[in-house]
Amino acid sequence: MISFTHGNIVFTFQHSENLRTINFNQYDSKAKLRRQSLLGRYRLDSTTGAPLNPMGRTGLLGKGLLPRWGPNHSFVLCITRWTRDTRTGVQVIRSNRGVLQYLALERNKRLCMPWYLTDHTNKCDFDECVPKIISSLVTRRGRAILPEKRVERLLKRIEKAEVTQVETSGSEAASIYSSKPQHTQRKQQGPPIQHGEHQHNHT
Repeated sequence: MISFTHGNIVFTFQHSENLRTINFNQYDSKAKLRRQSLLGRYRLDSTTGAPLNPMGRTGLLGKGLLPRWGPNHSFVLCITRWTRDTRTGVQVIRSNRGVLQYLALERNKRLCMPWYLTDHTNKCDFDECVPKIISSLVTRRGRAILPEKRVERLLKRIEKAEVTQVETSGSEAASIYSSKPQHTQRKQQGPPIQHGEHQHNHT
């Protein structure tokens, strides 16, 4: 069994936790972290006190690329829109189908959907708090990189967009847990997925 914790994690996050003092499977009021998994209760290693990945052994110990032991809650933004003709605003159709565009970020020379680690309060029920967190993040990021007028237009379009939250619980979460390369045997990442279909008139 190989123990792996990325070097950046050691220096950026507290790495010398006493695992047996961490309140797993509940809200950790001391660290202000929600250490509950969307898959339910997870087991702890009887020897070390480290949490065990609910989807089974991975062959790696330690934190890997994620900052926390156990669940690392995050959300993924899937923002899409139908391709339209730039002159007429008419939706583009190819092979009797619309052409879907999606928003992607470039990280480490690779494209990915925007995703962010987040902390949920003890009272968060995910249905209401996740959209609020995402709205706040989009607003802050928009104001940091765009002129004020463009930010206001962006926020108005987001308000009109069709938004669907995909809950990652049970079997749905299992499919995400099993395919994430960041996982080790001691920590996992479980993201609610927020899909916003961006609809607008041609301007």
